[in-house]
Amino acid sequence: MKGWFAVLKRVYICHTYYHVYVSLLKELNNRHVRNGKADIVLSTVSTDFKNLKDRLEKSQVFNKVLVLNEKNDIELFGDELKNYRSGNLLVKLFNNIKYTRELATRLSVFIDIDFSKYNEIFVYVDGDPIGHYLNYKKIKYCAVEDGLDSLKYADYLFKQKFFGLKKVLARLGIIFMPYGFSKYAVTVEVNDKKSVYTPKRKTIELPRKMLADGLDDREKRLIYEIFMSEYSINNNMAINKKTALLVVQPLYPEVLGDIEQQLQLYKDLIDEYCKEFIVYIKPHPRDKLNYIQYFKKCIILERYFPIEVLNFSNLLHFDRAITVYSTAIDAIDFVDEKITVGKDFLEKYK
Repeated sequence: MKGWFAVLKRVYICHTYYHVYVSLLKELNNRHVRNGKADIVLSTVSTDFKNLKDRLEKSQVFNKVLVLNEKNDIELFGDELKNYRSGNLLVKLFNNIKYTRELATRLSVFIDIDFSKYNEIFVYVDGDPIGHYLNYKKIKYCAVEDGLDSLKYADYLFKQKFFGLKKVLARLGIIFMPYGFSKYAVTVEVNDKKSVYTPKRKTIELPRKMLADGLDDREKRLIYEIFMSEYSINNNMAINKKTALLVVQPLYPEVLGDIEQQLQLYKDLIDEYCKEFIVYIKPHPRDKLNYIQYFKKCIILERYFPIEVLNFSNLLHFDRAITVYSTAIDAIDFVDEKITVGKDFLEKYK
């Protein structure tokens, strides 16, 4: 029998190291106003979390650290996937209903966490299979912005044909749409409400800088140790020399069609913006490029941590940071100059 005491409080469903970082910010801030610890779930669908589970358990910030054996649509459907993405509008709407139901059914085999027992569920990527699963199971959740201000760039949804009709059908629970448009997405939590492509009536602003500033020194050190206890980063040895930080993204295969194109792009960025600099490269956890092999004159940082945690160290300072369009660069405080070259820079490499 499901009584009040059987209901667990909060759970964060994370797909990346950055999601874990934000969950830590939220949970440590929540400690001041709420009782009890939340659970945290690490989804294996796109990220190798290494031994982060052990480090989170050791920190005792969360009640339980769970692993979700989530599968992506290619793993679940294989060649059948194309059957759900063809046809006219009516066929595609029907396929959306069928796809969500079938995906949830196939995914259920791998999910051993009863999310219906939670009364607060925070999902960072509700467009991933877990969002479809929660929608089909009619479990309410809060959709949380995937990256810093990333939903300001989700305009492709609004440019889809018959977007208005799809939005109404999603609100009624007939079809599924991500980013808070699902009937069962109760709220959408974003860093900045201005110009985001989300349902306005559901959107809640919770600035991540405010969350970071709300921590005391001990809590900041705790987060830093969770991610960095096995890694050593110190650029104080570069005294009297200019330093640059290249924040890279896994552009292949989503944006660029060849890994060699990504390699050439970053070599060109260094040549253009980092002459006479000591260059540090921060790879993305999902990036497949072997930067140590191809950038022998650069210092390659560990990839398995969110760059934002370096704000909690007093051993780092860079004269310049460069990226193509990663919003992570906006969240770091230890650089003098930030350069975002933008998506137009990509055109000559496609």
